[in-house]
Amino acid sequence: MSRAPNPKEDDIFIAAAELINQKGERLTTGSKNLDALLGGGIETGAITQFYGPPGSGKTQLCCTICVTLPSQYNAIYIETESKFRPERIESIAKARGLDHTKILQNVQVAKPLDSTQQESSIEAACSAISKPNSKIKLLIVDSMTAHYRVDYAGRSRLPEKQQRLNEYMHMLLRTAQTNGGVAVVVTNQMQSNPDGVFGEKSMPVGGQIMLYASTHVIHLRRLKLYNHQAELVISPCYPRKVIDFVIDQRGVVDVVDYNDK
Repeated sequence: MSRAPNPKEDDIFIAAAELINQKGERLTTGSKNLDALLGGGIETGAITQFYGPPGSGKTQLCCTICVTLPSQYNAIYIETESKFRPERIESIAKARGLDHTKILQNVQVAKPLDSTQQESSIEAACSAISKPNSKIKLLIVDSMTAHYRVDYAGRSRLPEKQQRLNEYMHMLLRTAQTNGGVAVVVTNQMQSNPDGVFGEKSMPVGGQIMLYASTHVIHLRRLKLYNHQAELVISPCYPRKVIDFVIDQRGVVDVVDYNDK
């Protein structure tokens, strides 16, 4: 006996042509070249991962994105390494001629002290984003892996650490995709890569768990005092490419803008 067709099955699929018209909003990084690297800026409805060594510009980039976020939106900033400074938000905003008071009011900050508190912060952030009429357009976790490296140290705890990272990265991805298009930005530390995955000598902490859950993965490097480099390592639709940028009093800017000052 054949099963009667389920009328809801027609709602499961959508023509690929229609998806072209469903592209979400892009959020600027402060640098036109870095925006172009990502196809127009930080993608909403996706996870963008920035990884690199200390001083490569991860937190400076996150602060700049908060400042350049359109004023009708709010941001949540979960910081785990005690590097976030509201004074930096203020200085970037002032240098760009923006209202730093309003921007600071629009950025909600959580400072979890361990991975358990971090997970609670992520759950609370996802819940806030899912509320009707939420104005939250940006969710930052800086850094995603720092607490896990400490709380799950040793090879014996590696499976548990990977399981927790996987669960919460996918929670972030679901939140990004199902709440009107929220941009999720995570930063990450680096570790050696003896197996040579992707041909790299180093890779993000968390290995393939972090790589698979992220839509776009960018490797940041510091070249000189102010000069930095961004390399798009993984993206579903953009080629691997390297661009240079500068960090000055305005946060992340293009090299030509810095030289023209």
